[in-house]
Amino acid sequence: MVFDTASLLSDPLAQEQGLEPVAGCPDPTLSVGATSSAVMAHFRGLAVAVKAYPSEIARGAELPHHPNVVRTLAWISVTDATLEVRELCVGGELFEAVAEIGQLTPALALRHLEELCAAVAHCHLNGQVFGRLRAEKLLLGFDGHLRLAVAFGGSDTPPQSGPPLDATAARADVWSCAALFCLMLAGEPPEDAGVIRGVGERGIEAYPAVADVCPEEVHELLRAMLSPNPARRPSAWACATALSAAREVGYSPGRTESADAVASNLTAPSRGCTGSEATASTENLADLDKAKAGERSYPAV
Repeated sequence: MVFDTASLLSDPLAQEQGLEPVAGCPDPTLSVGATSSAVMAHFRGLAVAVKAYPSEIARGAELPHHPNVVRTLAWISVTDATLEVRELCVGGELFEAVAEIGQLTPALALRHLEELCAAVAHCHLNGQVFGRLRAEKLLLGFDGHLRLAVAFGGSDTPPQSGPPLDATAARADVWSCAALFCLMLAGEPPEDAGVIRGVGERGIEAYPAVADVCPEEVHELLRAMLSPNPARRPSAWACATALSAAREVGYSPGRTESADAVASNLTAPSRGCTGSEATASTENLADLDKAKAGERSYPAV
């Protein structure tokens, strides 16, 4: 069965829970899947992403909140379907920004790498791995900070309890983080997995500008993350911790001009929505973040 998610927003059961279509938005579609589309909607004053599933879907275990992981806000049962309501990352995909503005500055790329490692570490600590971390999972929030998307409908791999986490898949995630970092520096959005492999294999030495913003130990960390031997790669938690320490003493990306450019360019209204609507929804989401997450810290794992 193929679900029309947009039409389900008008279901009385959805509207009872505060879910409704976005007024003045002729095309709310965010992405198209095999069984339904993800669409933009309003949920209790917030701009959100919604996708429909069969009523009998086995929901994946939800991760505890983390500021760099896209979060599920609610599950709503409607007639013949279940709707998953998620945080809307108004900045879109990170690599769409790379395609628009070109290569990121080393400082901004390092900030996103730190956030990515912190998010991946959070997933690993909660029993979830990707095995193959795809570029389209890297999104930008209203604040310009990175959000890692876990698959709609649950985790990419079922949570594990008892046995240790799959170390090979977890180390593959670490390699992907470093390879995607290289793509940020190169300004080359990945068109397929081969591009990721090719850029990653060039190694961090191909990007000497990074020496301007980080000490040699960060170079060593990146070399280790890209090691062809999975056993030699550090854990995502170790990477996030090392990058956090390096940021405090060796580089300080903060709110660089490039970061502001990404945030301002990609949080602009799109798909025919009004500017006031986008501003109101991002302000509400900011309030929700403050209430739930408190002050941001790196790594928050």
